[in-house]
Amino acid sequence: MVHSPCKNNARCIDGIANYSCICSDGYTGRNCTIEIDECMVHSPCKNNARCIDGIANYSCICSDGYTGRNCTIEIDECMVHSPCKNNARCIDGIANYSCICSDGYTGRNCTIEIDECMVHSPCKNNARCIDGIANYSCICSDGYTGRNCTIEIDECMVHSPCKNNARCIDGIANYSCICSDGYTGRNCTIEIDECMVHSPCKNNARCIDGIANYSCICSDGYTGRNCTIEIDECMVHSPCKNNAICFDGIANYSCICSDGYTGRNCTIDIDECMVYSPCKNNARCIDHIANYSCKCGDGYTGRNCSVEINECIDGIYPNTRCLHNGICVDGLANYMCNCTGTGYRGLHCETDINECILRTHKCKNGTCVNTQGAYKCDCFKFYNGTFCDNNTEIAMVQANKQASESTDFFPSRFWWVIVIGLLVALASTVVIFLYLRKETRKQEGVYLPGEEEVRMAKVWPILNIGLIDEESII
Repeated sequence: MVHSPCKNNARCIDGIANYSCICSDGYTGRNCTIEIDECMVHSPCKNNARCIDGIANYSCICSDGYTGRNCTIEIDECMVHSPCKNNARCIDGIANYSCICSDGYTGRNCTIEIDECMVHSPCKNNARCIDGIANYSCICSDGYTGRNCTIEIDECMVHSPCKNNARCIDGIANYSCICSDGYTGRNCTIEIDECMVHSPCKNNARCIDGIANYSCICSDGYTGRNCTIEIDECMVHSPCKNNAICFDGIANYSCICSDGYTGRNCTIDIDECMVYSPCKNNARCIDHIANYSCKCGDGYTGRNCSVEINECIDGIYPNTRCLHNGICVDGLANYMCNCTGTGYRGLHCETDINECILRTHKCKNGTCVNTQGAYKCDCFKFYNGTFCDNNTEIAMVQANKQASESTDFFPSRFWWVIVIGLLVALASTVVIFLYLRKETRKQEGVYLPGEEEVRMAKVWPILNIGLIDEESII
């Protein structure tokens, strides 16, 4: 190390045939020999402050109203000195301040109290002014009021001396009243009694005094302002009902009722069912206005249900005709068919009687064959007639016997005629016998049953037709 070129505590860094210096704060230059003037380089002092350079430093001499390292802080005289008094508001300025005084004060620092009575003379009408801080008060003369005693006292408004809706007229420290109807006196407090003064209510009505008025409580039968109008109860209340005629009286009325009504006001419907009991034969009576109707029980008709219905008359009841010439017998709310002698039975004589099954037929020597409303007899051999009760073989023998007996009355010279007749009869009998045997012809008869047979058919137990073979019945 030959020599140290870097000055002022600078650090020297060696190079090849060269060097460099790292200067200490506040110096610059090749060898750090030049002192840096911070005032020139940075101009740190503001607001017209004077800058004084130092080694690696500076200082500022601030102008009035500023402070701080660089004189950038404006001094608040209001905060530092509190110059404004009596609650005045301080406004800071540069190296200065101003005060906005509270009401009642003045001066640079608001220390002078203002005398409002002297300055403004606010109290009027000979009122006495009393000064206060930012205020004053007035003691008013009689008849005046208000902040400055400029308002004339309206005794009508303040005291409302006039009563009962009277009209108040104000004066200076005085008043007068114009009373409403019905009142009198200084303050209109005395109520005039119209009932005593005028006696307006008539016809023994009771008068009730009111304010500038009166009312009447009328005796029964009267109305109107003064109870002079007689009340027409018929017009006012229409008491008579159901088209009744109303007759007016004094505090009264009477009604002439229409047919079917009764009672004070004709409101009671006369119950004809209760009064007259018009419906007969247990019919139900239905009351109407001045009328009634009857709901007849079964079997009766007519206005009062006194007519017994003949159910047998055609058209009264459908499907009531007795069939097959049966006779209809009328009953009470009913009917029956007499089927006697018709060969039928049932409600309407509609069911055929099977005489063969019921064994009510009269077939003697033949088979019973049922027909509609009757039966017939199918006769056996040698029988005929309605009931097969004629034996043709016996009848033939008897005829031959009678023929032989009759020959005793003939002359003997006619004996040969008798012999020929007998031979012819015998031949005829043989032929008939052979014919009947060959053909087994049956003779038929038809019969309508009598009353006894019909009666037996009704009382005979009803049998199932399928249980008996008709051909087995003889």
